[in-house]
Amino acid sequence: MKRIFAIVLLLVITLSACFYIFYYADEHKKKEQEVIADAKKVVVITDLPSDMFEPIKQSFYNSKKINVEVNYINTVDLKNIDPVILKKSDIIITSQENLNKLKSMRKIYKFTSEKTDTVLNIFKDKDGFWTGIWINPTIFIVNKKFADNNPDFVYSWDEIFNHINIRLSMTDFIASDITKDLLMSMTEHFGEDGIFDRLWIANKHVIQYGKYLSTPSRMAAMDKCDIGISDYNEAKRTEKEGLPVIISYPIDGTAWYLYGIASLQENNSEESVEFINWILDSSNYKKNMEDNKNYYLYSNDMKVNSDKFGKDLIFWDLEKNYSDEGKKTLLDLWVEKIRFGRN
Repeated sequence: MKRIFAIVLLLVITLSACFYIFYYADEHKKKEQEVIADAKKVVVITDLPSDMFEPIKQSFYNSKKINVEVNYINTVDLKNIDPVILKKSDIIITSQENLNKLKSMRKIYKFTSEKTDTVLNIFKDKDGFWTGIWINPTIFIVNKKFADNNPDFVYSWDEIFNHINIRLSMTDFIASDITKDLLMSMTEHFGEDGIFDRLWIANKHVIQYGKYLSTPSRMAAMDKCDIGISDYNEAKRTEKEGLPVIISYPIDGTAWYLYGIASLQENNSEESVEFINWILDSSNYKKNMEDNKNYYLYSNDMKVNSDKFGKDLIFWDLEKNYSDEGKKTLLDLWVEKIRFGRN
């Protein structure tokens, strides 16, 4: 009996030891994998709001198990960014304007792939230094009552500028980078005389120049204007709230604001390549963006439904190579000649 007990005890000890060895080996392997995963990272510089980029960062980690370390900076600092930060970073995500400046400063490097190749030429650098990701078009946001009462109205730039009986709302051109870019884009499209002639007429029936991008769509929703000139993102936010507005695409085409991505290293790491190609596929994170109330068009997903009036979204053919001096001159003219009406 004692012999049987000893054998059973030996078996129990042996099995316990085996279990411990296998358990320890498995835990050790998991820790090794975690260390490897922690070591895999990509460093991104951006002037995007953190509440916009953090969900994207998390989605990428969940998908690829690659960490994203983010340096958040403002647009002003971007122009004088610390060379040490640049050297230690892999990727930058910012506006088209900033990317063009970084290209001229030789701070970014060429990067092309199958994903960048399918982006339309107007939304990427012709030399391959940067690629657009998110497109924010300028659209009209229409008060529903006005739309119902004017079923034959033609939603073109000339119509909304020239009909002085229409109550207009727009964000002041000096209020944000997006509206400054809009003035430059309209000048490129219509010509300086052409756009200032139109804006001079429009000034007579603009109810209010907003300080915020959300002002035109909010005023249209509150029946404080008939038509607002708005960016797509703010208009979609208002529409998604179920407010009485209708989004209209200008039938004669429109401008856009573009965010893009570029490489800060001549030799890209595997993680950097993975991230750039991942973010150029909006199916990876589009729902996440919209759940956080960020509504854009995507450079590799240009499928967008016609508006409620059956019109498709048309983009102007723009080069958008604007200098700081040219922008300042146009903004000064806007303020002096139109905004405060000294002709």
